Amino acid sequence: PVSTPPVLGMQNPNYEGPEDFLVLVIITTAVCALLNLMSLVFGVIAIVMAAMAINKKGVYDYPSAQRYSMLGVVLSICTIVWTGIITMVIIGSITGVVCQSRSYYYGYYSYYYYSYSSCG
Repeated sequence: PVSTPPVLGMQNPNYEGPEDFLVLVIITTAVCALLNLMSLVFGVIAIVMAAMAINKKGVYDYPSAQRYSMLGVVLSICTIVWTGIITMVIIGSITGVVCQSRSYYYGYYSYYYYSYSSCG
């Protein structure tokens, strides 16, 4: 006997579709935007992808909803990585300026230098 494939969304009436991660994406974007406004580039696109996942889930297009959902999560991870890199560069720049090593030249013909760091 030939069976017909089940219609999307009708296999299990209790199945709500794939997770959209909208709350996670919004929280990640908000926290990263507090540290670095440039992270909004990835964050806003991630929020749009999560909203598109909700839209696709509403019309029972679960494969597209899963794809948009995962794209939103990947962009949220990119937001976290971008914020971490930029924050480390900024902190490194500040501590590099503050903790810069200073050298003093002793004697007219002497090549002896005394170096110390102001940070320890």
